[in-house]
Amino acid sequence: MQRRQELRANSLKKYGLNPLWINEYPEITTILKEVESRFLRTTILISGSAENYGSFGEKRAVELLHDLSKSLSNNSYKILTGFGWGVGSAVINGVLDNMESERNQNMDNYLIMRPFPQFETHGKNLKELWVEYRKRFIPLAGIAIFVFGNRKNKTTGVLEEATGVIDEFNIAFENGLLLIPIGATGFVSKCLWDQIIASFKDFFPNHEYLLDDFKLLGDTTIDNSVIIKTVLKIINTLNSRQ
Repeated sequence: MQRRQELRANSLKKYGLNPLWINEYPEITTILKEVESRFLRTTILISGSAENYGSFGEKRAVELLHDLSKSLSNNSYKILTGFGWGVGSAVINGVLDNMESERNQNMDNYLIMRPFPQFETHGKNLKELWVEYRKRFIPLAGIAIFVFGNRKNKTTGVLEEATGVIDEFNIAFENGLLLIPIGATGFVSKCLWDQIIASFKDFFPNHEYLLDDFKLLGDTTIDNSVIIKTVLKIINTLNSRQ
């Protein structure tokens, strides 16, 4: 019986199919979950908002967001964006720039856009709608990058934390996404970066060797190219592309 299975498995390899041996049927569920996880990790959420870019300044911040999304797209990652204020436009432009260079106009292969509802509906206020909306679209990705994270208070005009970015971090964590805050961009992302560094083994129990790379993402003295190179290294490593 075993010999017959081996012969059948070898014959399938001729067609590019690689059989996977299991001992018990419950293993199939575990395997399928791993396949799903690896598939989702090819889609990357870029979360963030910025009324103010802090020490980065607007020009450098826009260049970072554009070049980061372009590089991710060029490395065959699909980008998911909620079109965060001060962030979403640069992210989308970066992906479109890569599409142009690859002469491919099929946006579905590169980008998932999920702009937020702007009006209260069905008796729910915007806060409730946005939470529900985030819970629906964030699980479309397997990795989440966080940048900046501030907003202007509509009543006082004072700059404050973007609680929506914090919500997206928590929802992403609950759904098993791998989380990469770029602490060097400051604001909420710096707080999230601090949280990751302080409990790195809890967030990345099998990837402790990436701690130094994550620490680098909190260094405010490095330039955009180093940030992008480091983010790509982390993501490619998590996807076993190194």
